[in-house]
Amino acid sequence: MSECSRNTALERMLRSLIEHEEEFRELDAAAGDGDLGITVRSAAAAILEWLPKSRTTGSAGELLAGIAQVCATTSPSTFGSLVSHGLAAAAKALGDEQRDDISSLVVALEAGIAMVQRRGRVEPGDKTFLDALIPALQVARTATSVADALPLMRVAAIANTEQMASAVPKHGRAAWVGERARGIPDAGSVVVIRALESLEGSDGQPWDVDTVSQ
Repeated sequence: MSECSRNTALERMLRSLIEHEEEFRELDAAAGDGDLGITVRSAAAAILEWLPKSRTTGSAGELLAGIAQVCATTSPSTFGSLVSHGLAAAAKALGDEQRDDISSLVVALEAGIAMVQRRGRVEPGDKTFLDALIPALQVARTATSVADALPLMRVAAIANTEQMASAVPKHGRAAWVGERARGIPDAGSVVVIRALESLEGSDGQPWDVDTVSQ
């Protein structure tokens, strides 16, 4: 994938996340403090503003490092901090490689997820955005190309997010809410799903979060 194509896909994803701000806010408000919509929108808007001004060599690692820095300065929330550290770890793992193949995607996801687990002290099943990312990584490991991986990653992320909706969160404000959060999909996982939908570029119907039993 060329740098131009990569940036086009990234810009499309960021605009999609901004469009879903209210969805993220409502889900987070139902099981947390309701700031996720603002966090995602402010970070996405800042990255969109930064992209045309960025001076990168074309490597995905350098691009991710820049995005991580933007997230760190514009989204000081817990979610924003974990995402920025995860992106920075992914960037470091990729280094200066000029490739955008499936192996690079797997390496980036593995490093990013490991960092989020260490920084956030979270595990699979804790009802966080890792419950969408980890299944996505698992199916990416079996794919032969990024194009083939993306729809499989989306399906896996949706399936586990729906399954985990019945769980009680163990971290952050959502953990204080306790039983009230049961039946509500994790808002961070929904962010991951919307990002994957956009990156896949499918013309199909977006996942309907309201189909999850409340």
